[in-house]
Amino acid sequence: MLDVSSLAPEMLALGAFAGLVCGFLNTVASSGSAVSLPILMMMGLDPIAANATNRLGVLVGAMTATGTFQRANQIPWRMALRVLPSVTLGSAVGALLAEYIPARDLGIAITAAVLVAFVLLFTKVKAAIESAASAPVHFGIREDMIFFGIGVWLGFIVLDGATYLLLALVLAVHLPLVQA
Repeated sequence: MLDVSSLAPEMLALGAFAGLVCGFLNTVASSGSAVSLPILMMMGLDPIAANATNRLGVLVGAMTATGTFQRANQIPWRMALRVLPSVTLGSAVGALLAEYIPARDLGIAITAAVLVAFVLLFTKVKAAIESAASAPVHFGIREDMIFFGIGVWLGFIVLDGATYLLLALVLAVHLPLVQA
């Protein structure tokens, strides 16, 4: 367990600055975990503890976003409830995977996930989403499998999970971007 009182003031300042950067990145690109996970490990948390700690901010952000979108009447609850079982089951599988994988292997997975997140951050993923051709909304077994896979990722590391959900909702299900 990390004893915060043993951290140098520079590390505490770095942690605070990283928190601000993460909040900004989560707001504009859903990539705050690409910063927070490496910083938490640099501060002395093992990969499993860093992964678990990182989820607290993600949870608060998700709750805040849900409340904000609900107040604006922007959540298509029928679709959200359709996606829920696949993502929830996948998340349980991913969480079990994260619990049983050795810390060293989880560290490697986190490093790879951070690299993928930075690639997504600096590519034109948002432009691709915005320019996706509209088609009839469709949700079948293929989409269930996609959302199960995203759920596994969310339960395992969570890094960029919101981006993957958005991509699936727009590109596979064909929801309009604002509804997604």
